[in-house]
Amino acid sequence: MDKLLQQKLDDLKDKNLFRSLKGAEDGFINFTSNDYLGMSRRPEVIEAGVKAALKYGAGATASRLAGGNHALYEELEASLAANKGTEAALVFGSGYLTNIGVISALEPDVVFADKLVHACIIDGVKLSGAKLIRFKHNDMGDLRKRLEENCHPRARHEDLGLQPPQLDSRVKPENDRVRKLIITEEIFSMDGDTAPIDELTQFNTPLLIDGAHSLYQSPITNRQSSIYVGTLSKAIGCYGGYVAGSKTLIEFLKNKARTFVYSTGLPPFVIGSAIKSLEIIEKEKPYLKALENVKYLSSKFQVPSSSAIIPIILGSEEKAIAAEQLLKQNKILVSAIRPPTVPKGTSRLRISVTAAHTKEEIDLLANCLKTIL
Repeated sequence: MDKLLQQKLDDLKDKNLFRSLKGAEDGFINFTSNDYLGMSRRPEVIEAGVKAALKYGAGATASRLAGGNHALYEELEASLAANKGTEAALVFGSGYLTNIGVISALEPDVVFADKLVHACIIDGVKLSGAKLIRFKHNDMGDLRKRLEENCHPRARHEDLGLQPPQLDSRVKPENDRVRKLIITEEIFSMDGDTAPIDELTQFNTPLLIDGAHSLYQSPITNRQSSIYVGTLSKAIGCYGGYVAGSKTLIEFLKNKARTFVYSTGLPPFVIGSAIKSLEIIEKEKPYLKALENVKYLSSKFQVPSSSAIIPIILGSEEKAIAAEQLLKQNKILVSAIRPPTVPKGTSRLRISVTAAHTKEEIDLLANCLKTIL
């Protein structure tokens, strides 16, 4: 087996698709981090985690349904629900586990997913056994066409504990027996653009929104007619995932989402840290600084962005790797993103601009990029 695996590894190297582990290095400016709001190193966040660990221990010791629950979970989930404008929320072990658990527990018959959704969403759909239909990225006309072509029947929002939204009259109900779901991302992880959420809620179909790259600004409208999946490991700067929605949905998932039911709870340190991080975010609004930094860098390349993610499309895998190495020589960390993470021919540098970056650091990055572009 090792011989076969080595051949596969060699093939990846020949195609410039081989990957290795990466991390922040001393003396480097990090533009690869998803710590968009700079929360992971805030002393108050770390201190809150330490206090939680001293009180509740180093680990949860069991699944939350088998003795691993504690009061901090309820506090965090209440804060997440309030931030996202929903009735309730439920914390999972990671964002990946959240999507897999939620989608498979809902057991949809048909899923209509944006072409650029994350791999964990595709895995969740596969586990659910649903028929997967992809629509063109952010193309509402293509989605409508695919709904109509597949004789798309009416979903029962009440079955998922959702409030029916105002509907697009062009999508006609045909029967009540087929369960379906539209899935998109609030902010797309490799392009940094946003989904037209208001338009998506007009279809006569439950909507799941993956908000992994949210900056925790104001809640999305029509929240009660949708399911919101998020993470604690990016803007919040900690670890874990969660789903926000109706009380009925959350109670259902506590009993049916296998990645929740059969997983040990998160360590108390993580929960305590996340509570404090969210508290700081709501009070100080660091996303304003992050977006200010994004605007500053974007202005230098006329690449507008409404999120913390700025992609620099270079095309080939070789160009992306060479650009990553050139930046590294200048003590700047930026990841070269290649297929299958992005479509072939769109290899890129994925730049993450955070609230913690200084204008001097951004200027250095911009000057180095000008030698590449």
